[in-house]
Amino acid sequence: MLAVVELHRLAQQGATLLVPNLRVARQLRSQIAAEAAGQDQAAAISERVLHWRAWTAGLWQQALLQGRDERILLQPLQERLLWEQVLNRDDQIERTDALLDLCLSAATLLHQHNAVSALLADRSASPNGDVSRFGRWFRAFDRRCRDELLLPAAALESALADSFPPSNSPQTLILCNLAALSPAQASLLAALKTQGSTLIEAPHRAVATASPVLLRCRDDRDELQALTEHLAQALAAPERPSIAVVVPDLSSARDRIDRTLREHLHSSSGIALPDERRPLWEFSTGRPLAATGVIADALHLLTWTTRELEGGEISLLLRSPHLEWPVDADTAASLDAALLRRHPDLRGTWSPRSAASILHKPSPTLAAALLQRTKIWPGLHQGTGSFTGFAERARHILGDFGWFRSGQRTSSEFQAVTRFENLLDGLAALDLIPGEPLSWSDFIHRLTAAARATRFAPENTGAPIQFLTPDESTGVESGDLWVVHAGEDQWNSRATQHPLLPAHLQRRHGMPGTDPALDQSRFREQVERIARIAPTATFSYAHACEAGEQRPATAASSLPGLQFREADPAGTLERVHASADLQVFQDGALVPLTLGDDLSPISGGVSTLQSQAACAFRAFAERRLGSATLDTRDLGMDARDRGSLLHTALQIFWGETQDSKTLHRLIAEEKLTPAVQRAVDLALRTHRDPSDRWSEAYLQIQRIRLESLLDRWLRKEAERPPFRIASLEREMTVTVGGLPLTVRVDRIDEVTLPDGTRAHVIIDYKTGLPSANKWEGDRPEEPQLPLYATSAMPQLGNPGGEDNAPVGAIAFAVIRAGDKLEFVSAPRKSAWLSSEAKASTATLDAELESWRQTLQSLAEDFAAGTATVGPKEYPATCRFCDQRLLCRLNPALLDAEDPAEVDA
Repeated sequence: MLAVVELHRLAQQGATLLVPNLRVARQLRSQIAAEAAGQDQAAAISERVLHWRAWTAGLWQQALLQGRDERILLQPLQERLLWEQVLNRDDQIERTDALLDLCLSAATLLHQHNAVSALLADRSASPNGDVSRFGRWFRAFDRRCRDELLLPAAALESALADSFPPSNSPQTLILCNLAALSPAQASLLAALKTQGSTLIEAPHRAVATASPVLLRCRDDRDELQALTEHLAQALAAPERPSIAVVVPDLSSARDRIDRTLREHLHSSSGIALPDERRPLWEFSTGRPLAATGVIADALHLLTWTTRELEGGEISLLLRSPHLEWPVDADTAASLDAALLRRHPDLRGTWSPRSAASILHKPSPTLAAALLQRTKIWPGLHQGTGSFTGFAERARHILGDFGWFRSGQRTSSEFQAVTRFENLLDGLAALDLIPGEPLSWSDFIHRLTAAARATRFAPENTGAPIQFLTPDESTGVESGDLWVVHAGEDQWNSRATQHPLLPAHLQRRHGMPGTDPALDQSRFREQVERIARIAPTATFSYAHACEAGEQRPATAASSLPGLQFREADPAGTLERVHASADLQVFQDGALVPLTLGDDLSPISGGVSTLQSQAACAFRAFAERRLGSATLDTRDLGMDARDRGSLLHTALQIFWGETQDSKTLHRLIAEEKLTPAVQRAVDLALRTHRDPSDRWSEAYLQIQRIRLESLLDRWLRKEAERPPFRIASLEREMTVTVGGLPLTVRVDRIDEVTLPDGTRAHVIIDYKTGLPSANKWEGDRPEEPQLPLYATSAMPQLGNPGGEDNAPVGAIAFAVIRAGDKLEFVSAPRKSAWLSSEAKASTATLDAELESWRQTLQSLAEDFAAGTATVGPKEYPATCRFCDQRLLCRLNPALLDAEDPAEVDA
């Protein structure tokens, strides 16, 4: 490119400096402004620097103002809608977004390569083939454009070339780094030249370029590591660097590159992480507009007008910093948590009214505001409307929730909102295309789809590191260049012919994929151009990739003067270890548990001993480190919820019934079923929401299931020896091995045998599949009943009785739908639970001392800080453990199985 001083002089004389893209235009304007005498002159000269799209848009405005053309230039959304209507008229195909994209790309190729007339005249394809169908579709599209005076955006260059009159005031056009022009672009420039304009090609400014380097890396991880270390060194230099990083697959690799830089730049070099105002690196390719937080919240809110939202979506709205609620952010977050706790298990989706009904009790103000702001929503679905009208309604709805008020928005959020408003304007412009009646739901669907298809990137701030695609690097000047993913599988000249265009037409017009030699030549020119944008250039590639081993891209490996190098296989950590004088320190010291002066119970209760028995490290991680996975919720009640509901219903029933004598009377008088129904109804009361038909229908299913299950179980209990309820859902604090624990004993019965002998039976309800073996050994899997028998009973004395009675048995009450209802007990076949003649009347005096010693040992180990990674049965014990990422045992040995019912 010409020197900046020369370009400044030409711009002062009225020449237009034409560059390939907005990025280069901004860079050149900044350079020329530095040569200007003042701000006014700099502003005037900057207006002479135009990128291609801005230049052609200006020419089109001149053509309209001068009356040389009267067609409407189609916006992308308008052109897409027009193609939709064309395809919808063909009843032999199913219109899909993929087919629509193919049609749009084929039409663009035709206009770019001046091949429209050739296709309109072509009749060579099979009448039933895809190529022939597209020919019919394109003719229908072209005919409608002619009839309605519409101009596709890709046809702009051809339209301008045909509309230029002889010029009495020829202009001077400086072509700065315009590489790989399409035939249509070249035709436009030729037409300008024919009409007397002067075209000057500004050659690329020569730079003192060192020999480029081709860096062979072991794999993609090592390649990114090498790039990161190179960038870290440049950022640590006293002078501000200017680095261009070209990435052929930038759209797919962007997130991984960004994550790698954030993880390693700060940790390895101590470089402060960037903020939005002063970023260290920027990407030329954006993300979907719908993926930005401020736009995602707007779309969630608008979607709520068309359907009920799931709890997680409403949660995002309540906690959104982009919406205004009549409560502060902390209160909104608390209400969101209350909403999820209220019905996390029953409701699949929420309408504004149902959400307001739940929010009314904790926050009447918020509930009233929600109802007030959404009262017009039902009317949105009455009849049809226009794109313009619906766009204004969308703005009104967002305005009701304060979405347009800037508040504390960042610069990128402000730009995203502006882009979204432009998108609404683009949808409003669809009214120019006559079509089918439009519903509100259809409008929101189109708006959401358009936001997902629109790529958004904040305005470039000139960060020292710029990540670019090969095409976007055209015309860029930088102090240093690095091209990553320069392997032949990731960056090559291979192109395919378009499936909807005739092959002979594509060959005749030199379209991509028709001539391998031409494609290779274009690719080589691109690589050589990229290599010249900086004095130093590095091309790196991963030798090992997903497809196997790969070689460097042919055009990169054939650059003149290329130096071949191998990346250092040792990473940063390995090099630090090799160069530093490190000392090995074995950390085997225990960290004992410190109890407060009040000896308050530790969290977790009996599950602390259960985890300690399974694996000491699990107990330490869960109870000492507080490590836990996030709670997840699915539609409906999970196993834990159903277990809790069963506990509550049985607590209510036995709280009223009290003994087996009353149970027998209920059965004899056929009053058991009403008693069970009453208990279940009271247990479900906290879950009910009469305004929600879905929840009520779901609860009715649960009611029927639970009533049937409890009726069968209680008739099973009626076969036992006479008993009375001595304790029910009793919570207490017990101390074992110096460890205070809070426990809740489901139930203790006092049983009286025919000979008058009495004993206590401790019962724990189970909806899973328990086994008496889980109480055995020095690491019991289910220690709660032994703990109740050894520690809770001494505190209770003789609950409800006049003198102390021994513990006759402990038992799991297995209450599980579809399975045999039974007691799993110790001793087995105990007379305290069964009326069979052979049942044993033995008590648990012999077992209690053994259990007491086992539990004391587990508690003492936990209190001492024992945290050995030692699962009881590896890998079975680890299968559903949440601490596997911390202990790092091999997870490949674990089978992904569904857990059994979880007890509350």
